Amino acid sequence: PMLPGVRRPQEYAIYRPYEFRTFSLSCFVRLDRNPAVAARDACIIFARRDDTHFYYVHLSGLSAGTHNAIIRVDGATRTTLTPDADRPKAVMTDRNWHKVDLLRDCDTGRIQVFVDAYDAKTARPYFEVTDKTYDWGFIALGSFDDYASFAHILIEGEARKPASPPSTDGGTYNGE
Repeated sequence: PMLPGVRRPQEYAIYRPYEFRTFSLSCFVRLDRNPAVAARDACIIFARRDDTHFYYVHLSGLSAGTHNAIIRVDGATRTTLTPDADRPKAVMTDRNWHKVDLLRDCDTGRIQVFVDAYDAKTARPYFEVTDKTYDWGFIALGSFDDYASFAHILIEGEARKPASPPSTDGGTYNGE
């Protein structure tokens, strides 16, 4: 069953020690369920303030609607920031590990995602949008409603200790 309210990622782990503003995140991502079902996915959540205020990168075997896009969850609404005309070909169509890099510049609002871009000189963003709605927030890794694995995770950038732990499902994490 889905959580109540706006449709949003359901299964993810929050990196609790720090909130991030401007940062780069590099990792490897793999789908853990049969990718023959085209809607399988992995998500990278960032600028997470609470359960219904954050951005997420949705990497999927589809490239339509809310699949394969950068999305902003803003209370009761979910907005796809990646224009349909700019949707790339789906790459999450197998169980292979894919290198994913997320670059976020909070001052300019630029958000870039690179997938399987191993050569920095020739790399082109898989997604690129500009949005300044959120600044500080937690980073989380997971899936909308599937299973995905993440490895070799590196986060660098502007970080701070949170004033309070992240809330989940309307409650506050108590450290247990």
